[in-house]
Amino acid sequence: MNVRNVFRGFCVAVTAVLGLTVMAPSSMASPSDTAKLTAAGFDVETLKPGWSLVGDELWWDNGAVRQTIEPSAEAAGCPAGYVCFFSGPDLTGYGIAFATKGKFIFLPEYQMVGSTSWNDQMSSWINATGFDARWYFNVSTPNTIRCMDGSHGVSGKEHLPAADDNQASALYIYTRTTVCS
Repeated sequence: MNVRNVFRGFCVAVTAVLGLTVMAPSSMASPSDTAKLTAAGFDVETLKPGWSLVGDELWWDNGAVRQTIEPSAEAAGCPAGYVCFFSGPDLTGYGIAFATKGKFIFLPEYQMVGSTSWNDQMSSWINATGFDARWYFNVSTPNTIRCMDGSHGVSGKEHLPAADDNQASALYIYTRTTVCS
């Protein structure tokens, strides 16, 4: 009996007894999850570690980061409590949602599809956190900053100016609403 099977058995037992949903780490992804991601164009070997597939979304950190695995031709929404980036204008294309506050999130760490990272891929966004957030140009030394006001509930930018399109490299979500004012 190998350690992986013992761990899976333990997880099933804990789930049954406590009624919990346990997501397997990426190293123990099911063959069907791997096949689904591969069919959608993802290279599972290069995904940021710690992913799990929940429905049609890749999750990291128990859902603090969520990413669609199929592009959307329709304008998409953003879950409450998240900042969402979209690869297309008008909230279309692939989407990724971030909820972690108080630390820099570097977009090159997340794969969009194939071997393309999220670095310099954002064309529209929504801030549904209720807090201010900023996105930054240039991943190695974040320079240019764009503010995403959170003081008025949900805010968004469906059409980025040409100079800002496909320039986001990092994100920071604050725990207050006075940064953008």
